[in-house]
Amino acid sequence: MHRSERERRVRQLERWFDEQNAEFDGDAFPPEVQDAWDANTRELEQHRAVLAELDERDAHLRELSLHPSNREHGSDRGHGRRNHRELPGHIRASMDTGLRTIERHQDTLSTRAADALETMVRSTDPHVNAMGFAGRYLDAVADPDYLMAFTKLVADPQSGHLRMTHAEVAALQHVNEMMAERVMNVGTGSAGGFAIPFTLDPTVMLTSSGSVNPIRDLADVEMIATDQWKGVSADTPTAAYAAELTEASDNSPTLVQPIADTQKGQAFIPVSIELSQDWATLQTEMSRLLNDARDQVDATKFLSGVPGSSEPVGILAIGQTGALTTTQRVLTAATNNVAIADVYSLSQAVPPRFYPRATWLFNRSVGDVFYRFVASGSTTEPPIFPEGRNGPLLGKPQREWSTMASTGASGNRIALLGDFSGYKVVDRIGATIEVIPHLFGATNRCPIGARGFYFYWRTGTVVQKPNALRYLELK
Repeated sequence: MHRSERERRVRQLERWFDEQNAEFDGDAFPPEVQDAWDANTRELEQHRAVLAELDERDAHLRELSLHPSNREHGSDRGHGRRNHRELPGHIRASMDTGLRTIERHQDTLSTRAADALETMVRSTDPHVNAMGFAGRYLDAVADPDYLMAFTKLVADPQSGHLRMTHAEVAALQHVNEMMAERVMNVGTGSAGGFAIPFTLDPTVMLTSSGSVNPIRDLADVEMIATDQWKGVSADTPTAAYAAELTEASDNSPTLVQPIADTQKGQAFIPVSIELSQDWATLQTEMSRLLNDARDQVDATKFLSGVPGSSEPVGILAIGQTGALTTTQRVLTAATNNVAIADVYSLSQAVPPRFYPRATWLFNRSVGDVFYRFVASGSTTEPPIFPEGRNGPLLGKPQREWSTMASTGASGNRIALLGDFSGYKVVDRIGATIEVIPHLFGATNRCPIGARGFYFYWRTGTVVQKPNALRYLELK
């Protein structure tokens, strides 16, 4: 039996003991209950003994990681383990639970998603207000019994619970406890909905939007368990040479604290009752629907979302708090027209620090215009796409962002170039879904044979390093 299964079974047994004690308070147990009590007591003691042995094994491994020879080889694991060991026991246990959950799903998660989840657990759970929430939440929604319970509720919201096993009921109760704790300790949470299971949650999966909306592939994406992300950015301090005994000047950099407030995204997904009954394809269908819903809105809002309007901050919401400004603008030389010289101007505007990791973003139509500037047989200038239409542009990779401007009107921002790690995307862990058992028609207000799924999540964005990016605007 896996460690997490033992831990879940211990919680089930402890609840069973509490229920029996309350039901027969002051009375002797009937023989069948007494027999079950004795058997469950032996099982509980066995599970606790095994878990204690596993804890001792983990402690021994941590001691080995602290051995001086490990640090002498340049490994930073000793430092990480030392900090972990100094945490309170319940926080360590919660973190270990979350990390084991991530490890169990290595075959499902991409490397990037697994790294993001591990970073979140290690950085968030030690905080006083988090109290190890992230690790325990991951463990709860990753329980296979919870996935089965969720499937039955979605397929039949009114009576699905009647077909649940005891383990599925316990798993559902455990997730509900986590959802209630989120409201109390982590910030505003959901009420009345079901947490999306681990294998269906597009936040956990960190699914890329492909060529339509590539920003998640390029931006600095982080998962958080709170409602706000705060960072610190600074300019490079000014250094200089000086004569002997010359007093140093104050070269302190200017510190800036970018803030990303998570905003609620939502989608309503109607599904026929026939489809909801055929849940052999639950994971495929739900993942497809949820990912597509998020991709569609993110493709627009990550580009032009306006803060203060319950939207993530768009990278090109020029002048808005958290977006680029006109300082990062490169204007075309001619009005309502773009020329090859403008492409070079944008390339040359990106600072040297950020140019090595620069990427071009533009609408496909704009890319076609750029491609046709110089014919492949020209002897006057080298082609700016030396490897063809889908190859690098001036030596830097290009990606399509289909919601960017595709026409040549004055004021349109038609291209972005730079290091997109300067744009921060934070996802608050845990998307939620509420099930509406029946949808009704507009004419007679009678059922139409469909259910509705109200899906919502929390995402925030901010340009944390404006100097890393430049955009091309038509004069």
